[in-house]
Amino acid sequence: MNKLLCPICGASLMKEEKCFICKNNHNFDQAKSGYVNLLINRPSSGDNLEMVQARRLILEKGYFEPIRQHCVALFLKHGISSFLDVGCGEGYYTKELAANTLESYGVDISKQACDYAAKSDKKTQYIVASASQLPFTAHSVDAVIHLFAMHHREFSRVAANYILSVVPNPDHLLELKQDLYDEVYVHQKEEPDFPDFSIHSVDRITYTVFVEEITSLVKMTPYFYTSNWQNWNHLKPINLTIDVSIYLFKRMDKGAL
Repeated sequence: MNKLLCPICGASLMKEEKCFICKNNHNFDQAKSGYVNLLINRPSSGDNLEMVQARRLILEKGYFEPIRQHCVALFLKHGISSFLDVGCGEGYYTKELAANTLESYGVDISKQACDYAAKSDKKTQYIVASASQLPFTAHSVDAVIHLFAMHHREFSRVAANYILSVVPNPDHLLELKQDLYDEVYVHQKEEPDFPDFSIHSVDRITYTVFVEEITSLVKMTPYFYTSNWQNWNHLKPINLTIDVSIYLFKRMDKGAL
């Protein structure tokens, strides 16, 4: 089944050589690295190259590896065969999950992130697109995943069976916020909710890591936009709390497992 849709007319996109084309002759060339840009009428935004490189540095240190491995375990347990990672970034989670599935896609609004991801993961088709208007047919992938990213109703349209959400808890990176701000506002966790899906399982993952690359860490968080950059000069290596909840949602009309 063809999964991709033309962002201009909504017809099916077929891959021909290094190009995606629809019946109305709208065509989109693959970049040299392998990603395709299906974002129209607006410029690519999201993480710039500096932020992508900072994120990659932090992730390659393994600070978030327990979260990635827990997601892999959920995929294996439930036999997830195809997935779309929305807000995939540079592909740290996507690539590992793709190694355990038959078909994989990654979507991000950042062209720099998709380019970086496509260079290191040739199995996955990376796509520059908006999470609020996914260029995918209904129920076209077994699972939609989103990690540390906003959730949209679109996910329930595209996912055939599962939605996997990684949501930070109030204490996540608390020590970093305490160093960055004079007054720390602890955000309450927002539990995702998707039409036609119910919570199948919730797992809390919490642990402490010692992080030296603090400036790079700030660049991969929302604090990059909201904190005073002058405060970064005073940041020192610290022990940080990692605290997330991993939700697995299942489509209700599929019955119980």
